[in-house]
Amino acid sequence: MARVRNLMDGEGRLLLLLAAMMLVNSLAMQISYVASVSGFLEADGLDLIWIVWTLSYLAFLVITALQTLIIDRFNRVGLVRFLLIAFASAFLAIWAALTFGAFDGVAYAALYIVAELQWMVFPAFYWVLANDVTSMAQAKRLFPRVASAGFAGSLIGLLLASLAPALFSRLGVGLEHVLLVNVVLYLAIIAAPGRLRPNAATEESRRPRAARAEGFRKALTGRVEFVRNVTAIRLLTLSLLALMVVDTILEFHFLAV
Repeated sequence: MARVRNLMDGEGRLLLLLAAMMLVNSLAMQISYVASVSGFLEADGLDLIWIVWTLSYLAFLVITALQTLIIDRFNRVGLVRFLLIAFASAFLAIWAALTFGAFDGVAYAALYIVAELQWMVFPAFYWVLANDVTSMAQAKRLFPRVASAGFAGSLIGLLLASLAPALFSRLGVGLEHVLLVNVVLYLAIIAAPGRLRPNAATEESRRPRAARAEGFRKALTGRVEFVRNVTAIRLLTLSLLALMVVDTILEFHFLAV
């Protein structure tokens, strides 16, 4: 049976933990994104969506610059657990704001930014942790299945988000209660990171990097210089910027229509 599954002894539990975290984040991300966009439009926030997008891109810039600094200085298990708690708390706070009718437009804007953070921040920390707890041979066997769990989570999240309006209307409750699903999902896997054990070799290799962790300005300057000096990366960066501009224009047009 193990040969059919292509899993070694003890890898089933590891795969289950990694897949569960990936599936939950992908599922919750789709729910929060769909809920934020639909709620934002319903609250007549289209004119303010440019501000939300600008804040999202700024957050992406800062997080990209700080990613290596944060990951190398702190325990990866603790970081992922902190993210799970932070997301659950954020969804609970946004649900409370929407339930009591406090600043609906601001609440949906915050929900959109949280959805962007689910997409930007969690995978960055998650995959570093996943590399810490697996060997190269294990990664080749497990990571494709973990990625499949993330894809399945996205599909389930979109399905739940599409069914939620009709279901909640029949139950007589507000659509904002779908955010409680996200709260429950993140709390359900909050213990998963603590059950993962980093490899001894990985822990040893982390120490030199942590010892020479760079500051924010140096980290940002180093990345700018890297993009400027490497032609392929510079062209890739310009292409991504152009793609982001076109995607933003098309998305705004779609939402406006």
